Amino acid sequence: MDKKNLLHTERVHSRNKTIFLDLKVSERGSNYLVITESRLTDEQQDQYERNTMVLFQDELRRFSESLTRMLLQFTNTDQGPSEEQIAEARQTYPRAYYSWTEEEDHDLRLLVESGSEMEEMVIHLQRAEGAVLRRIRRLKLSEAYPQTAKAA
Repeated sequence: MDKKNLLHTERVHSRNKTIFLDLKVSERGSNYLVITESRLTDEQQDQYERNTMVLFQDELRRFSESLTRMLLQFTNTDQGPSEEQIAEARQTYPRAYYSWTEEEDHDLRLLVESGSEMEEMVIHLQRAEGAVLRRIRRLKLSEAYPQTAKAA
């Protein structure tokens, strides 16, 4: 990599790829951003696929504004289920999205200890299977109900 015109670099690692953000300066003195995604395509041969995008100073400002708006939308839509989604879930599971009560925790413990099937727990507790499995893990009942390992 040519480091002579590099002003700053950042790396973002994920499970199967790395994203490099390199702020550089051109020969004329204007800054630009190079975004490179590097993804391992063949582990045996240590081969990578790279995709690069270059944004110059005038483009970077518009890109930044658009990205900021997108992140705000992303944050706004990541605030949990809508009232409509909750109402729909409660048609099938009347206790969906309600906080668990001590009585429900007690019932869940008894159901797990008695070896009840998941379907029976779902019907009795009026909650979705995923909610029941999460509660089993939270109450540390996983050893008594090993099926939680499959859903993890």
